[in-house]
Amino acid sequence: MTTMTSDTAPQDAPARIATPEDADALCTRVLGTLSDLVGVLDRETDLLRKNRPQEITALHARKSALSTAMTHDMALLKRDVDYIKMAAPEQIEAIKERQSAFQKSLAANYDALAAMKAVSESLLRTVADAVGARRGGPEVYGKDAGLGGMTQSRPAAISVDTTL
Repeated sequence: MTTMTSDTAPQDAPARIATPEDADALCTRVLGTLSDLVGVLDRETDLLRKNRPQEITALHARKSALSTAMTHDMALLKRDVDYIKMAAPEQIEAIKERQSAFQKSLAANYDALAAMKAVSESLLRTVADAVGARRGGPEVYGKDAGLGGMTQSRPAAISVDTTL
């Protein structure tokens, strides 16, 4: 069977998993990819917790490649799951366990991202409030020798780069 890629060139679909060796190879690849993804997510979470989000950019290419590989291999696994369960039952159990570890790393990463976002939003609100308070108008002496000024505040623009 052939499929069409984005550039419309025909491409052969991956062969079905038909031997125990093929099943074992696919499962081994999925296990390796899951382990690598857990490692990247844990590193990213560590950088977030150490307040070093600027260093995360270096991990994006690797994380993207691993995600692509995982999506591809999981599609193959799902397509031929009945045969793979029969041919490599131990590997399927190992994948389930590794998937659980992956979910835990993903949850920890999400929590760290949410915390970083909350801190950033709080900091931005503080800065915006401080800028708004200073923009209340000039401080000048009035007729009664007290500080007077314009009571209307003027809008102030703040630009924020939200990329991590």
